[in-house]
Amino acid sequence: MTATEGPFPYDVFLSHSSLDRRVVGNLAKSLQAAGLTIWLDTKRIGVGHSIYQAIEIGLTMSRKIVLCMSPAAMQSQWVSMERNSVLSLDPAGGAGRVIPILLKPTELPVTLRSLRYIDYQQGKRPAGLAEIVEACRATSALMRPPSMVRIPPGTFTMGLPHSSGVDKYADGPQHDCTIRYWFELGTYQVTVEEFNLFLKATKRRALESDADHPQQPGHPVTFVSWDDAQSYIAWLNSKLVHSAQPEPYRLPSEAEWEYACCANAPVSTVGSSPAVSSGVANVGGPMGIGTGERGYQRTTQVGTYSANRFGLFDMLGNVHEWVKDCANESYAGAPADGSAWTTGDCTRHIVRGGSWKTQPRDVGPSYRIALDTGNQTHDVGFRLARTIS
Repeated sequence: MTATEGPFPYDVFLSHSSLDRRVVGNLAKSLQAAGLTIWLDTKRIGVGHSIYQAIEIGLTMSRKIVLCMSPAAMQSQWVSMERNSVLSLDPAGGAGRVIPILLKPTELPVTLRSLRYIDYQQGKRPAGLAEIVEACRATSALMRPPSMVRIPPGTFTMGLPHSSGVDKYADGPQHDCTIRYWFELGTYQVTVEEFNLFLKATKRRALESDADHPQQPGHPVTFVSWDDAQSYIAWLNSKLVHSAQPEPYRLPSEAEWEYACCANAPVSTVGSSPAVSSGVANVGGPMGIGTGERGYQRTTQVGTYSANRFGLFDMLGNVHEWVKDCANESYAGAPADGSAWTTGDCTRHIVRGGSWKTQPRDVGPSYRIALDTGNQTHDVGFRLARTIS
């Protein structure tokens, strides 16, 4: 991974053994009091969620990883997995992303012996805490860009044979579309924390919030218009202008989005329309909002549900996703090469995928509606795309 700068939803991931939960829990509280955002398994992994997937997401989304070393931690398979995953990105510790701390005397593995650690043993914790906070606040040489999935070229049939015409924007006529280039799509929808970094850096006002539908840092950002998404992308590209990124970030086209979504999307066939259940995506239940199998009535942590075959999370449900295309009431005359349709009613743009409040019968890879470009609501967000040369 090339050293580049990019946003992280969390400041610190605390890797530890459950046997050290008390001291690590107190450390987490102290770091939060110092203004740092913390990824801690007891707070971030819900009942019934995949522990492995949640940990991988946490590692990906955290700027620093604090390795809490003790005899119990050195025997833990989960800690070993976390340690190996992080050190594969930062093998020499030179990027400053890995912060080893010693909770109790222990024999260290070879991979950690060359790294300087902070002594956080009993009796040395006040000084150790100050050093940990300073290390966590320090800028890393290794700043990861957004997590992206590479999508291969291909041909697919776009739309449905019998259009549902939801909100008058028809998902037909069905037509073949050939994408002759590689591109990347965001592994996850852009999160609240990622977008808040942009707001802070550009001194923009905070987004609206909805007390009835609270969000956490790892939830997809909402109350963002199409213009807001474009402003975020322009800022992100300016941050990476001197990096090794091959192409700038952008919004996906409708065709790119649907092609990527159709990669083994968790759908079943209901007549000629694909539909999802609230057991495999964050959508409304059969009787409407908030009656899904898992009982969600709001956005959920990105990656809560399983990824599709391409490794993309939440392509269906959670939040509607803005795409680049202007509004056109059908696919008559639409590009067949994967490019965005930038003519038509460009005071409105298309959103795809459905949201936490969309009824399952309406949600599927072909589902599309159009919204005013300035629309900001509690169930619309976006995901990044990028062309690969």
